[in-house]
Amino acid sequence: MEDLPMGRRNPAASLTDDLIVEILRRFPVRSVCRFKRVCRSWRSLIADHEHRKKLPQTLSGFFYESLNGERCPCLAHHFTNVSGKGVPLIFPSFSFLPQCDTVVPLDCCNGLLLCRCFQPGPNNGDDEVGVFHYVVCNPATKEWVMLPDANWANGETRIACLCFDQAISSHFDVLEYVEAEYEDVTGVEIYSSETGLWTLHESGWGDDVVVRHWANPRSVFLNGFLHSATCAAEIVVVDMEGKKWRTIAMPEPEGDTGIIHQTQGRLCAFNVDPDDIFRLSIWILEDYDTDNWILKHTVSSLRLFGGKKSQFGFDYQIIVVHPECNLIFFVYGWDKTLMAYEMDRKEVRVIRNLGHDSSDPYLPWALTCRASAPLLLLRKHPFALGEPSLEWAESHSLVQGFSKERYSYSTPRVFNRIAVASRLRALLSSRLLGNRPAQWRRFTGEGEGARLPTCTTVSTARARGASEAKRRSKRQRYLSLCRFDCFVRAIPICSLFTCSICSRIHGLQAEGLSGRQCKEIIPLDSCNGLLLCRCLQFDGVSKFHYAVCNPATEEWVMLPDANWADGENRIACLCFDPAISSHFHVVEYVEDEAERVTGVEIYSSKTGLWSLHGNGWNGVVLVSLSVNRRSVFLNGFLHSVTPADEIVAVDMEGKKWRKIPVPDRDNDIGIIHQTQGCLCSFNVDLLDIFKLSIWFLEDYDTNNWILKHTVSSLDLFEGKNYRLDFEYQVIAVHPECNLIFFVYGLDNTLMAYEMDRKEENLPNKRRNPAASLTDELIVEVLRRLPVRSVCQFKCVSKSWLRLIADNEHRKKLPQTLSGFFYESMNHERCPYTARHFTNVTGKGMPLVSPTFSFLPQCHDVDLLDCCNGLLLCRCYVSRGTFQFHYAVCNPATKEWVMLPDANWAIEENHTACLCFDPAISSHFHVLEYVEEDEDAYVTLVTGVEIYSSETGLWTLHENGWNDEVVISLSVNRRSVLLNGFLHSVTPADEIVAVDMEGKKWRKIPMPDPDGDIGIIHQTQGRLCAFNVDPNDILELSIWFLEDYYTDNWILKHTVSSIDLFGRKKYQLDFDYQVIAVHPECNLIFFVYGWHNTLMAYEMDRKEVRVIRKLGHESCLPYLPYVPIRRECKQEHVQWCTNKKLQNILEMKDNKDG
Repeated sequence: MEDLPMGRRNPAASLTDDLIVEILRRFPVRSVCRFKRVCRSWRSLIADHEHRKKLPQTLSGFFYESLNGERCPCLAHHFTNVSGKGVPLIFPSFSFLPQCDTVVPLDCCNGLLLCRCFQPGPNNGDDEVGVFHYVVCNPATKEWVMLPDANWANGETRIACLCFDQAISSHFDVLEYVEAEYEDVTGVEIYSSETGLWTLHESGWGDDVVVRHWANPRSVFLNGFLHSATCAAEIVVVDMEGKKWRTIAMPEPEGDTGIIHQTQGRLCAFNVDPDDIFRLSIWILEDYDTDNWILKHTVSSLRLFGGKKSQFGFDYQIIVVHPECNLIFFVYGWDKTLMAYEMDRKEVRVIRNLGHDSSDPYLPWALTCRASAPLLLLRKHPFALGEPSLEWAESHSLVQGFSKERYSYSTPRVFNRIAVASRLRALLSSRLLGNRPAQWRRFTGEGEGARLPTCTTVSTARARGASEAKRRSKRQRYLSLCRFDCFVRAIPICSLFTCSICSRIHGLQAEGLSGRQCKEIIPLDSCNGLLLCRCLQFDGVSKFHYAVCNPATEEWVMLPDANWADGENRIACLCFDPAISSHFHVVEYVEDEAERVTGVEIYSSKTGLWSLHGNGWNGVVLVSLSVNRRSVFLNGFLHSVTPADEIVAVDMEGKKWRKIPVPDRDNDIGIIHQTQGCLCSFNVDLLDIFKLSIWFLEDYDTNNWILKHTVSSLDLFEGKNYRLDFEYQVIAVHPECNLIFFVYGLDNTLMAYEMDRKEENLPNKRRNPAASLTDELIVEVLRRLPVRSVCQFKCVSKSWLRLIADNEHRKKLPQTLSGFFYESMNHERCPYTARHFTNVTGKGMPLVSPTFSFLPQCHDVDLLDCCNGLLLCRCYVSRGTFQFHYAVCNPATKEWVMLPDANWAIEENHTACLCFDPAISSHFHVLEYVEEDEDAYVTLVTGVEIYSSETGLWTLHENGWNDEVVISLSVNRRSVLLNGFLHSVTPADEIVAVDMEGKKWRKIPMPDPDGDIGIIHQTQGRLCAFNVDPNDILELSIWFLEDYYTDNWILKHTVSSIDLFGRKKYQLDFDYQVIAVHPECNLIFFVYGWHNTLMAYEMDRKEVRVIRKLGHESCLPYLPYVPIRRECKQEHVQWCTNKKLQNILEMKDNKDG
């Protein structure tokens, strides 16, 4: 160096790599990227992994989520690179976070991610949401920190945003907008990682600030301020100390849909021209200190999307602007295509399809490998954190669970058939409604602060402020929307000509009700001859008094005012039974703002007083008392139906509280009445919405419902397809006989239907011999016929169709193929493995939910085999281990049984198959092929180990095939159970068979041994085989074993892949798979192509029908499923359900106690 002339010396040569990196880290990202072109040494220096941790980074990709009701789990996390290509830079599993039930990403800022971690709990079901805490993490370094709880009040809603800028500070902040009931921002609560505390600051923007948090608007952190768009065409700004508050006017306030982002250190805004809704305007705030917006660019959606008139906010979304250049990223269309538009060059580039099931928010993520101060502290000392900032994250709070005093809430079950959807709505409410809890997520009323409404009079309530009046008016509007907009208030009245109650009501004299001046009288309820009314006074619409009257004797009594709080809503019911007492009671359900019952207030005519009683049903209760849902007073209890498929009952002293499950919870629309001293219930079959079922509670002390009668609306209304609660209403049941009263049609026609009366006076020539057979006898005959015949009998008449389609009857009748279980694998999704079920038609919601939530808690469930309605699974105990147990379950009845461990030796490999045939036995078997490695390429079968549900034991049997056998049970080679034997294909062109006792062993040669690729299935009680002609690899041959006891194969059909797949030369096992043959007809199911399209081919007609695309992520095996709805009762095996398991555990706890 010293000998070089001055002109050739390089001053930078004396600098070390660390010094150069220290200089480069102070440059913007764009400049650092350009420096890679200086020379190879500079490129290697900048690309070095350790140096990249210190250098500034640019946009790397996007976090997003997908929702798919046909997949389990339904909710999955994804990450896509900004280029749309290659393996994701970040795996979105969040496995480094502490164990939690669900992780919900909320916001992303300069490499850090804000999430909600929902803590699993014993009471968390499919329709409940548990406790959550905020977590800030760095996905690149897998560092995380859990935030302490903020000071949330009961019923509050918050919008959370993450604020982090390495150029300003190594500490991050989390800001929550505190909102009032009308979503007006009343202040902000800010968490600082520097202090480890939340601080509350009142709003400095004035009144009526509503932050836009729906659709896709995101807040922007810039220059140490958080910026959020409001509904008033303004941007509200606050710093991280809550001291500086500012408002920035949006550009062109008349423009629609204002959204803000930031790029190159400047704030940018997007809006739509109101005169041209397809034109998008992009504005840049050049001078941050003033409100000087400059129109940077305009572009039409016609240019962006190839001539399509797409509307902003409807057909496409703006998800981010590149922080270093004028590049805008969109998501548009049904398939949620990710696209980039470069403003300078006016070029559009499609990146990739994210899938139509992907959902907001799409969070842009820039790689940062430098840890912020609190994250670095937690990585080094995860359970011994320093004072004072992170003291709350001690090990006991992470291991033993979180405190539930503040965040515990639950969502009431509405209908069992949408339990999965209710959970998805709860988990997604924070994203679809702007990263905040939904309005209906409230406290359970347990613990501190759980108190009933305070007593107040109408006059004091009227004297409250304007804000309270506004809240009350909103509440009244909400209630008017929730109630039916019709006047179906048919109240049955029984005459009662003797009334001695009025003379006992503390000196009140019986006068005509018309003698008291009222503005309006509203009948509310009727019970055994008495009528409950609301008498509205002239001096105010909202002021009223209850009156109980006897229309027959024209006697009445006015009740004293109950203790209503301002804005409260009450449901009043009248309770009177002269056979028990001459006194009556009025019961009011006291509800909170979420319409949950917090207690009852009971008026007794004996004492003349109202008494308040807290909720004694031990849970969240919503009472369904709309105009066509009346309560029933029976046996001294008031009974009311809830949306959770239960009947809640309370006595008139508020001492006894009871819950009664409604009959047949799978059905819809629960209504109760009473007749002849029995409680009766009405519901609609979900499989036949025109069928009405009437149930009687014969024994009141038990919950034993008996199906009394079923009737179709076709029979009731002369062939018209009327639906309950839409075209007709059940208004009453006669108290002395089986007579039901309906109101139906546009003219509200009153009609009576007598259940007992039958047509028996037909002439002999018109009599039907089968009419004397009961439904149970007919079903007993039909269950002995094949499925195909039963399906054909549906065409006989409508009554036969209803008989066969009945839910209870279907449990006894033979079933056919309903669909397929399968799995999908996507390394850009977390979890990357998901389970699915598709109907055999490819349409509609899945008949079976692939969640298997009824199985005992395990880390993962792996589907192995399916046989005649039962499913064999592996239940893995925990993450990171291969320890598992076999479980056999019935998805239709949600019964399951866990098998004892088999006798596995170390490094042994077993292949398990399920064997079950209800036509032979009610017991099932699980057969394992015991294999031993002969060498690196050959695995020989040394025997079989068979589990029998009859004995509950595993038995080992040595190989009885008298020579070496290799089983070809790959994912697309399934075994077949037929005639009590399990059949499997070997590579030696043979089928080996063994019975379930391990005594009979048999070999069957494959047809056409010269053919390639042997696959077996079964259909119509026969074994069928598939192979490929070696002379024409595109031709598929289908063989049937007509005589099972001889090896007589018959060539049933041949077909070319050219005819199957639209002239495409597909090869079996490469381009398509045979996954099943229909058990009742000559219908073959294939999966083919990149998208794994499910297709059916009918051999008799030579017709091909495409069913649906399963997705390129789907993978083998595809397990055909035939439901069996009969409950399994076996001697040595205890089939369990969740309810049975809970009872067993309770009995065990009681015994231990």
